[in-house]
Amino acid sequence: MTRDASQASDLNQTDPTLTDRVRAHVAKHTASGTGTSKAQREAQSLQTVYREMRGLYRSYRREARTAAVPELRSAVHAFRRSQSLTSLVQIATFLDDRKLLAW
Repeated sequence: MTRDASQASDLNQTDPTLTDRVRAHVAKHTASGTGTSKAQREAQSLQTVYREMRGLYRSYRREARTAAVPELRSAVHAFRRSQSLTSLVQIATFLDDRKLLAW
């Protein structure tokens, strides 16, 4: 393995992608659900993480006194239409760009 390939491998192991981070955060909430099917727990977890991110952004907007951004609004509508990890990552991307995600 070349040195560059080794460094890239090390980087991937220590710096997970945003998708990996969102997946892990959703999985953390999925594990806490009991008495329901896996699909129901996953849907509930997606909703929980969405509400968490919504709260973060609302707090940010209050403090920064900024208006909602159309790109985020579009991502939120996409998530509401089709609740999936992919659509949740689109919202997370927006928040992560603003350094709002601690996870």
